[in-house]
Amino acid sequence: MLKSRQFWGAVIVIIGTIFLLNNLEAIDYSVGRFFADFWPAILIIIGAALIIKAVRSRGSDRGFLSSTQADVIVDRHISKVFGDQNIETGGIEIDGFECSTTFGDTSVNLSGAKLKQGDNRIDISSVFGDITIIIPGEFQVKAHGSTTFGDVHIFGRSASGIPCNLTAHTDGFETAQVRLLISTRATFGTIKVHRA
Repeated sequence: MLKSRQFWGAVIVIIGTIFLLNNLEAIDYSVGRFFADFWPAILIIIGAALIIKAVRSRGSDRGFLSSTQADVIVDRHISKVFGDQNIETGGIEIDGFECSTTFGDTSVNLSGAKLKQGDNRIDISSVFGDITIIIPGEFQVKAHGSTTFGDVHIFGRSASGIPCNLTAHTDGFETAQVRLLISTRATFGTIKVHRA
């Protein structure tokens, strides 16, 4: 089975070849006619690719273990197309952690997370769904939230609008030796970052 990049690369090569042959008049097929004939096929291909990706992401082969309560981090990159994600850090060093969700809410509980000296960074994104990040009381954090359609709430500060951006940090962040920088993005959804 082709990997995602290979698949989309092949699709682009095929479409480009058809357009090139049409421009060279090797075939007589208009661009408008091409899209009129094949737009349902394009939707089917995109839908099938999303379903295949979702099925593949259901086990530990995607870098995390599933349980009925939470997904436990064993890899620094978690991606899910359909369904909510409930992430527990479980004593793992979280610098470089990335999580993305297409359709579903994302909840990340950083209680028990380990931080290295200096700056630690995590990145959480969602297309359709809310993002909630729970921070332990001892962490010194700077968080940025950006959403196109939704609100952002970080450490008691709030922002709303279309689009909406907010950056806030804890009182001791600037002078801390161990710091956490959080970047969150949502297209349709609310972002919440708060203490446990």
